[in-house]
Amino acid sequence: MKALFLGPTMIHHKKTYAAYRTLASTCAAKCKEITKAKGFITDGEENLYKAFEDEMKNARSLRCFKHFETNCKEKLRTTGIRKTKEQRFFLQWVFGVHGKEEGILDADNQEDLRQRLDLAKMEIERREREVLKREDEAYKPRFWSFLDEHFEMMGSHMVANVRKEAGMVVEDDGKPARCYSNNSESMNNVMRSAKETFLKENPCISQLNKIQFTRNVFEVVHAHQMEELHSAIAGLSDEYILADHATYLQVPADV
Repeated sequence: MKALFLGPTMIHHKKTYAAYRTLASTCAAKCKEITKAKGFITDGEENLYKAFEDEMKNARSLRCFKHFETNCKEKLRTTGIRKTKEQRFFLQWVFGVHGKEEGILDADNQEDLRQRLDLAKMEIERREREVLKREDEAYKPRFWSFLDEHFEMMGSHMVANVRKEAGMVVEDDGKPARCYSNNSESMNNVMRSAKETFLKENPCISQLNKIQFTRNVFEVVHAHQMEELHSAIAGLSDEYILADHATYLQVPADV
């Protein structure tokens, strides 16, 4: 069982560069070794990754594959391709099928990415017309154009050589692992759940301000996690157990 614990957290109301730079600079000040990091992963929020790029000059900025997949699904949905079965064809062109076939994002570098993207154009546009039943010349397919608009982003933050430079482990297929920010997203879900519980128990409150969020969500989650951590060390936690490499921390419950 893997535990997801609160890490560096900043409560903010605006997605500005200044706000994110505060987070990045504070992390760098508190964790001196962070400036030696080879890479970091974000959901693609421009102000966020630029703030960390400016603080971590030698690190490569990576884009979370799962977030980009969500972006692709949303584009397909707004294009009119809404069924999961219909979307699968397009997503496989982009992301491939693990262990079976490569996708556009398995490109080694920007040149390879360009070739893969151009090679996919005819099939992707043909299938879009087919699914939408739009064979008329007036219709301009949209999904491949969406990918083409994101060529620079994919080439700078997602292709294999960028992931390798960022220190992603090389997998059995010889390519560096894809990058995901799922763990931090799961932590967001933990806090979101705590927030919803608090609002449900306090119907007179419709929106939490920063102080209310800190006291009734962040501090509550943190306190619970510390309690469960102590219980795990004593072998009494209902949620967590110590990983094999940390079993030396185990102490008797009475201690």
